[in-house]
Amino acid sequence: SMDKKDGLLSNEVNDLEIINDTVWVGTKQGLCSFSKNQMDSKAITIPDLMLKDLKVNGIALSSFEKASFANDENVIDIVMEGISFAHNDDITYYYRLNKNQAWVATKNRALHFSPLPSGDYTFEAKMCVDDQNCSKNIVQYAFTIRAPFWQRWWFILICIGLVGLLIYTFFKIRVLTYDKDVIRELIRLIIKKLKKDELYFTFRENGNEIRIKTHEILYIKSAGNYIDVYIENKTFTVRMNIGKFLDMVPDKLEYVRLHRSYIVRIDKITTKSKNEVQLINGTKIPVSQNHHQGLKEIVF
Repeated sequence: SMDKKDGLLSNEVNDLEIINDTVWVGTKQGLCSFSKNQMDSKAITIPDLMLKDLKVNGIALSSFEKASFANDENVIDIVMEGISFAHNDDITYYYRLNKNQAWVATKNRALHFSPLPSGDYTFEAKMCVDDQNCSKNIVQYAFTIRAPFWQRWWFILICIGLVGLLIYTFFKIRVLTYDKDVIRELIRLIIKKLKKDELYFTFRENGNEIRIKTHEILYIKSAGNYIDVYIENKTFTVRMNIGKFLDMVPDKLEYVRLHRSYIVRIDKITTKSKNEVQLINGTKIPVSQNHHQGLKEIVF
């Protein structure tokens, strides 16, 4: 009966009065009214839903305007507001945090989300009466929880750069300083692989221009202003300083100076010691004390 409904209204709402067929309600925002016929149990009126309060980490925000939070501001409380005087007990709220998620039903107007991982969110909510008659509007609030700095692209880029710098520094100090002869050998082998064509050493002897394959050279011996070029089955005498030979030969890395008077082709050496090296033809070349460093360039 209407008297019963009047009593229910008077218990739930302050400053309410029914005059004729109009219900007058005093609110903080002012005086509002609606037709008494709207309280008929057969008539269902769904009011609009709105977002009322927002808290981040328990601190209330004055509005829903701020939409970007730090990674540790990840506890979100949202209070919705949607009142139906005639069907207040039959209201069900539906919400979701992203559009690709299923709607979640609840009777509570206050929702608590904790803790939320970093990312982009769109909160959506609607209200329904008897789970069938739903409000036309869907309220939304989009916000972002920023990733911690160690997950940001610029921090990852810096870390990659630092790791690369450390590797380069280690390579330069440990390898280039202490193992530079190993690197020299690797470079020598790489160049040898890349330059598959025959390489030649060209010089003049007795007025004739002579060209010999460099891979046939065994060693060079200095004799004042002349050098003797020893190959597998012949010796050439060339008017040239021994130091100039390394400037003229196209594969300089293939040779090592072990004595003031000797330059040896590395791939022709079979054994080495601190005093001498032996070549594939059995020739022994002395190693002077001033050229011991050259032994490190010979890597078997």
